Amino acid sequence: MVQISNDGAEIAIIARCSFQSGISAMSFAACEMLARSFPVCIIPTDAHLRNAQSVTLPNGRLLPVCRDPGRIKASFFADVLWNGVHDFNYGLAPPQSLKYAWLVYDSDELPPRWTQLLNEHFDLVVATSPHLIRTARTSGVETPIACVPIPLPIESLLAEPLPERDPDFVRFGSVVAFHPRKGVLTLVKAFSRLYRDRSDVELVLHSNLVDAA
Repeated sequence: MVQISNDGAEIAIIARCSFQSGISAMSFAACEMLARSFPVCIIPTDAHLRNAQSVTLPNGRLLPVCRDPGRIKASFFADVLWNGVHDFNYGLAPPQSLKYAWLVYDSDELPPRWTQLLNEHFDLVVATSPHLIRTARTSGVETPIACVPIPLPIESLLAEPLPERDPDFVRFGSVVAFHPRKGVLTLVKAFSRLYRDRSDVELVLHSNLVDAA
């Protein structure tokens, strides 16, 4: 792991620091990628951590919490851009900085509020895959867009051989948090209705979070 002094950092990463969710993996990846090449500090979107001295990444790297937003020349927003009427985290980007927003999204149309924020508050949108560029443009985003894949250490996973396919068996997979708004129950009900009497079809659900609600 490369270590660079973060003294006098002029780059801030605005990130989720409770590293248990899928979104926080994006925050972690952004922090680690930039910290390997530049002195950086962090502005937590977790309000209770903004008065802390530092944040420890899951790999043990220590990043100082930003104490002087006025010296920041570039900021990277690496969390959910907007999550409801009481979410003003986008405003954590120091106004004088070049403001970059990682597009942490996985649908085919952006909510209108996201489009508005990307157009009015950010200088560059960073899409994690090419299809998100099309999604942003068709949703009305006019801000310049670049594409940078999520920098996760998955080389060893990609090198593993794919399992042998059974042409007579179909497996559907879902990777999503077990949260009511994700529609997992709807998916299970639909699968059951269509395939309850089929032994050659399977539904596999995976989540890193369980929500009893």
